[in-house]
Amino acid sequence: MSVNLVLFIILVGLLWYFQNRKGLITLVTLGVNLALLFFMLVFINLGFSPILLTYVVALLISANNLFNINSITLASKTAFISSSLVITLMLYPIYYIISISHSQGLPMEGLMEMDIYSLKIGLSFTELSASVLLIVMIGAVNDMTISITAAMVEIKT
Repeated sequence: MSVNLVLFIILVGLLWYFQNRKGLITLVTLGVNLALLFFMLVFINLGFSPILLTYVVALLISANNLFNINSITLASKTAFISSSLVITLMLYPIYYIISISHSQGLPMEGLMEMDIYSLKIGLSFTELSASVLLIVMIGAVNDMTISITAAMVEIKT
């Protein structure tokens, strides 16, 4: 039995002990998110647009996180609409800033170590960098939107 398997069993046990069913739902939600990211990478490898795939997967991950963990309530519906709007509005600025700042790809120090490899992988490093930033942004946006909408629903109530 490997160390990772033992740690995973301990994690599942602690989630069950402290949160019962809710902890296991959180674990399943994490598994679905990882599966979505895996399929996104597979489709990017097949030649689909990284930006479009990331946008779709970002919306699916937001829906998965908000509705599975928080259940379907007024706050989670409002948070999903808000996070979808933020993700949509941030697509162009992220891509634009990465392209004008030339912050994609590898630094010169990294290129010197990788000179034996071919860098012609058929993918745009600008699109990949924008995809990574969009995926990184999902957690913060979901956390912010559910916090604000839950507080607003409480104030309304």
